[in-house]
Amino acid sequence: MKPNADMLRLARQMRGFGQADAATLLGIEQPVLSRIENGITEFREELVTRAVAQLRFPEGFFYQSEPVYGAPVSVHEPMF
Repeated sequence: MKPNADMLRLARQMRGFGQADAATLLGIEQPVLSRIENGITEFREELVTRAVAQLRFPEGFFYQSEPVYGAPVSVHEPMF
């Protein structure tokens, strides 16, 4: 099963991080995180490991395949 990039976005938002701060925390560049969250770049296992440690979610969270529903996402400010 492949990791779900929508869950990475959700985890980031739930922890209150913007893309730039989350990217720094995960050890990648912000444009790379954007491409991962938008399904352009593959969400790889090694990033799942970092996300588990840094965002404090269980590994299984990033493998959930159910669609993510919620309020619209602002590209300008964190939702929470």
